[in-house]
Amino acid sequence: MKKVKQELKEYKKIIAYIKCIEIDIEELEENGGTAEQIQELILLKNKAIRRIRHMNNAMSVLSDREREILEFIFINHNKYYMLEERIHLSYPAIKRIERIALKKIEKYII
Repeated sequence: MKKVKQELKEYKKIIAYIKCIEIDIEELEENGGTAEQIQELILLKNKAIRRIRHMNNAMSVLSDREREILEFIFINHNKYYMLEERIHLSYPAIKRIERIALKKIEKYII
């Protein structure tokens, strides 16, 4: 489950990485970069896109509540006490739902 948590925590960084690669590709195209340079960036971008697609696919099997908890804690990097106030559940209840959700998506992400 540790790998799943880490992958979810990287979600926004991967999205930003994809956008940076797109900018780099545009710059290379405008400034006469080689086809090899552009192709290398396209491969990196495609690999990052696949990671995001795997995560989105995994999250699609979750209930709305499970997804909300994982997004709030891991993707948006918020604190548990904030989630407790938001969804009116105790910390142990949130952790239980989180554990169940992580187990559900583990096979899709790893």
